[in-house]
Amino acid sequence: KIVWICPGDIAKYPGKIGDVLAASSVTNYLHRKNYEIHFITNEIMKPLIEETYGFSASSLRESLSQRDLEICGKADFIFILKPFDNEKGNFWEKQILDFGINKDKICRICDLDSFAQDGLHITEQILEKVLKFLNESNQKEKIYSLLKVDNISENKLDYAVLPFAGDKRKCLEVKTIFEIISRLNGEVGLFGTEEEINDIKEFKTDIEAKFTNVKFYGKSLKQVCSSISKCKTIFCVDSGLMLAVVSGLNFLAVNNKLTKEEFPRFKVIIGKDIRENYLPSSKIWKPLAIYPEKIEIINSKQELRLKDINIETILS
Repeated sequence: KIVWICPGDIAKYPGKIGDVLAASSVTNYLHRKNYEIHFITNEIMKPLIEETYGFSASSLRESLSQRDLEICGKADFIFILKPFDNEKGNFWEKQILDFGINKDKICRICDLDSFAQDGLHITEQILEKVLKFLNESNQKEKIYSLLKVDNISENKLDYAVLPFAGDKRKCLEVKTIFEIISRLNGEVGLFGTEEEINDIKEFKTDIEAKFTNVKFYGKSLKQVCSSISKCKTIFCVDSGLMLAVVSGLNFLAVNNKLTKEEFPRFKVIIGKDIRENYLPSSKIWKPLAIYPEKIEIINSKQELRLKDINIETILS
């Protein structure tokens, strides 16, 4: 029995959605190896983890609940995905120890490097540390993230643009969005959360005045996945929404609702690396798709700032 404590922000960089999705691919690997999982995460991801994998799950705010501590007491292994210098991770570990649980059961997954220009993918880093603690060997199974999608929308969208990210430095500039849309022949959907869509009213008005083939959508993670599952190409930035969409399409593919030919092509547009913008390396976080050849990282060496990437590079 494993208790997996992962509310996000696993590698000294904010990530409430993408980090949990990446980590959940490792817990699913362990589940397939007959470990029983209890997944403690944030309020957004709790229902999605339960629905996707069938794990028992709970949401974590400031402290572990009495129920969570009792589950920890019955577990064989407890993994806390927080760096050693993280106050919350330290507090949860102290809670577990104060509850009388043996320290030998606890493994802190620390020192994850999401900024390296080479090295293991973030999920491989997690898996390597977990298997070492469990004293198990890696069977080299393919690992990819999943997010349950209930159905495929009948939206006749040819293209989707996901320009927003929680970190504003990673969002597409308005100029770039205009340039992308102006080159696309077909129906285009621009997606974000309801809050993001409402925050760009002036920008939205300008685009709708100029283009008749563009619609704006503010939807939940699952609804976005469903709505754009039949697109030809998805233009996006490094964000939790992008990782959620990849995970949702993986789910549809695994469940034979989306063929390899139908799986949309992704163009993930990123900016400079840590030396300039303190952004993670694409080699380390590149989304885990069941068909990795469908994912193209624009500016993958992170030599250019987002504003300096020209439209030809994006569309080539």
